[in-house]
Amino acid sequence: MLRRNKNSNRSKQAKAEHAALLDLIQRRSLTGQQQKESSQLVYRHMLGNSTHITHGNFPSIGSEDLGLLFHATDESFFDGRVSKLCERVASRPLSFRLSTRMTSSGGMTTMQRPINCPRAPREFEIAIATTPLFESFRDGDQPMVGGLPCRDRLQALQRIMEHE
Repeated sequence: MLRRNKNSNRSKQAKAEHAALLDLIQRRSLTGQQQKESSQLVYRHMLGNSTHITHGNFPSIGSEDLGLLFHATDESFFDGRVSKLCERVASRPLSFRLSTRMTSSGGMTTMQRPINCPRAPREFEIAIATTPLFESFRDGDQPMVGGLPCRDRLQALQRIMEHE
């Protein structure tokens, strides 16, 4: 009985946090200018703090850069609540992966849980496709990501992460 109450309390807390996050998203109405400023802040944060991303058309990237970008975006747009919610309902922190096999989408978010144990904590992962990211911006083209033109790889990566 004690175990069930503990799981029940954890489930209630996760549901309350999920509801609070949805409320934040619904109430949060940033103007176009505020969105642009937040995006520029994240862009500068990446250039100043990433090991690999030192300019807009970076030549290489590591999975730790994805984590840095996610957390900067989460703080800027959602007050850090997305990562907190993921950590509370998962058995481990959100993980990030670079994928060379994904070619038709920019990214993918997955949630996994063992099949034989439906009450097991969930695990969340965000994968970013490297092939389309690095094949773009070669001939001075300006690809669209999420309906927005991107001047370099970092902007494209930001749009993909914002979507995920």
